[in-house]
Amino acid sequence: MFRFVGARYLKLNLPSTQKFECVRKIYVNSCVQLNKSKAEELAERKRRDEEFRWTRLYVFNDMKWYSIVTKLKLYSYVSTLVLTPVAYLIQLSEKIPDVSAVPCLAIGLTSGMILTAYSKTLANTVGIVYICGQNKNLRIAYIDFWGKQLFVETTVDEVRKCQKSPVKFGLYKTIQVINGNEKISLKIPWKNVETTNTKLFRHLFGK
Repeated sequence: MFRFVGARYLKLNLPSTQKFECVRKIYVNSCVQLNKSKAEELAERKRRDEEFRWTRLYVFNDMKWYSIVTKLKLYSYVSTLVLTPVAYLIQLSEKIPDVSAVPCLAIGLTSGMILTAYSKTLANTVGIVYICGQNKNLRIAYIDFWGKQLFVETTVDEVRKCQKSPVKFGLYKTIQVINGNEKISLKIPWKNVETTNTKLFRHLFGK
């Protein structure tokens, strides 16, 4: 467009200085319009990114240790499965005295059962809560029975239904979240946590 309009001015019967000034103005105006459109495009893109960007609202600081503890039971059972036959073979060979497979099996199974019970207590504990820029949707990260981190997305209205539930033992609050066709009961710890927006968090989950 600039070339077409500029060519028209160059064909006019005007002094060279006036022709140059006309072409310069057209060029400056074209650059201004182009920069303005680019700025508007960047502003719109930034607005969209902020609108759909997930930001952290809540973090449970001990989540890493909870995950490690829930994973230990698997190692306990595997080590018991491996060491018990080894201890039995040593017992049969009588090369090392006072080695018995029974204590090894008993210790392994006892520690595994304790860790299993502890894992059931820690399962579905929430570690991180993300909120969308529109403050309408939540993405919740939690650990399952095996210590694996899982994610579930829900709406703010769904979570607010549980905000009146009591804080059990002063340690955590239970919320119900729908994941596909099933409803999951999640535990949000109330101790040793950090929130980026305490007012918004209390508005969603209660005090």
